[in-house]
Amino acid sequence: MMMTMPQNKQHTQRTNERGNAFFLVMIGVVLFAGLIFTLSRSARQGGENVSQKQAEIAASAILDYAQKVERGVNNVMNTVSFSEEDISFENDFLSADNNPNCSSARCMVFSPAGGSISYIAPSDDMAAANNWHFSGENTVLGVGANANADLMLMLNDVRRIVCEDINDRLGIATMPTDGDGIEISTLFTGSYNNSEQISGASLDGVSSACVQNTQPDPDEYIFYHVLRAR
Repeated sequence: MMMTMPQNKQHTQRTNERGNAFFLVMIGVVLFAGLIFTLSRSARQGGENVSQKQAEIAASAILDYAQKVERGVNNVMNTVSFSEEDISFENDFLSADNNPNCSSARCMVFSPAGGSISYIAPSDDMAAANNWHFSGENTVLGVGANANADLMLMLNDVRRIVCEDINDRLGIATMPTDGDGIEISTLFTGSYNNSEQISGASLDGVSSACVQNTQPDPDEYIFYHVLRAR
C-alpha cells in the first residue's frame, strides 16, 4: 500500500514557501519604489543630496548664464531701434514667453538673428524649478528708477546651498530676505507692471542676488538678475 500523505504535505509546504517568497518579493518591490520616490522628491524639493562642489558649479553656471542673457538683451536693443516692450524671450521650451510686440526674429533674445544666445534650462542641481522666469513685474530699489519695474531674469526654488554660494560670489555676506513677496508668476510678454519691490538694506542698488522669500510657506529661495534697469 502506497503512502501518499507525506508527499501531499511536502507539496503543500513548497506551495506555501513559494507563496511566502512571492509575498516578500512584492513587499520588497513596494519598499524600493517608495525609497526611489522619496529620494527623487528630496532631490527636487530639498536638494539634500547636492554636494558643496555641485553647489559651486551650479552657482557659477547660474551667474554665467545670467550674464549671457543680459548680453542677449543688449544685442537685441543694439541691433535696430527696438523698444523695451519689443524684447521677446520666446524659445522652444516655453511658448508662453512669446511677445506679440515682436514681429521679427531680430527682437528675439534666443534667436541667432537677435540676441544670438541659446536657451538652456536650469539643471536639478540649481533649483527645483524647470525653467527660467523672465519678469517685468518687479523692481529693485536703487537700480534704475524706483517707480519703474525692471526687466529681470529670475529662478525660483533655488537650492539653499546654491543660493548661499551665489551670494558669496557676489560679496553678499548675509542671506537677504523679502517678506513682502516677489512676483514670479507673470511672464514677460511686452508689458511692465511695478507690482512688487525687491527690497532690504542689503539689496538696495544690488542688481543681482539670491533672496530668501519668506512670504510663502515654506520659504523659497529666488535668484534675480536685472537684465535691463528702467
